Amino acid sequence: MDRRVCLQRLLNSRFNGSQAEFARAIKRSPAQVNQWLSGYRTLGNAGARHIELTLALPTGWMDGATGPAMPKPSETFLSPDKQELLSLFDSLPESEQDNLIDVLKKKKKYYDKRVEELLAMRKTQPKQRMELQQK
Repeated sequence: MDRRVCLQRLLNSRFNGSQAEFARAIKRSPAQVNQWLSGYRTLGNAGARHIELTLALPTGWMDGATGPAMPKPSETFLSPDKQELLSLFDSLPESEQDNLIDVLKKKKKYYDKRVEELLAMRKTQPKQRMELQQK
């Protein structure tokens, strides 16, 4: 089976077709994922193995290898901290889950904005930064 077919199947079944969510999950850029899907770039061995490892897929799954079926998201490996976080989250009333999601979204937005500001400062003040490093 073609890797692009496996990739599309994976996107549809685990990420509701969202290239952006998939890219975040495998820590690659959405542009790279799009290029793999469009055929502009080839999904090589290293990329295929990275996807399998990151998403706890059996080795060779991206090559259409027969073997265990693709695990469901609930069957993939989670660190003990993430397992505890999910357990605590699941024990909350639905209204509190919604509130917590809203708070986390706001925090992420805040930190994303801070990173953008810091990167912009880094680009606009290279001379000042060099002077500080020399002191």
